[in-house]
Amino acid sequence: RRHVVILGYGHVGKAVARVLEGRGFPWVAADADYAMVRAATTGGAPLVFGDAGTPSVRDARRVADAGTMVVTVPDALAARQAIEYALRSNPNLHVVVRAHSAQDEAELRRLGAARIVTAEREIGHELVRHALRRYGVSDQEIAAILRRGD
Repeated sequence: RRHVVILGYGHVGKAVARVLEGRGFPWVAADADYAMVRAATTGGAPLVFGDAGTPSVRDARRVADAGTMVVTVPDALAARQAIEYALRSNPNLHVVVRAHSAQDEAELRRLGAARIVTAEREIGHELVRHALRRYGVSDQEIAAILRRGD
């Protein structure tokens, strides 16, 4: 109960699962790569095979009992479908999702995602942090700069 649902068990999804597992948080994931899911489940990983947007896959992950859902799938339509269904069955679910564009981000926000990560923006922010730290700018000032969008 109160587990984390991970949609997409590629590099990002596996990294999320590894950290959760290391901290003792329960999780279940879904992915559409049959060979990978089969290999992972043979190794004991709690995975479900199928597309993130498919109702049977959504139900198998027990979304209604989850506390958080992390959506890493590259398919924007499947991500939106999964979020819509998940929040209908669990309005208190905290949804963290990757976006591929500002337009994507706006739609995911409208659907109720709590945290949206746009790869290009996050990469840009990390590069700015690194560059400014080299010039002695404090983390607090960097955070303020990034919030303002300077």
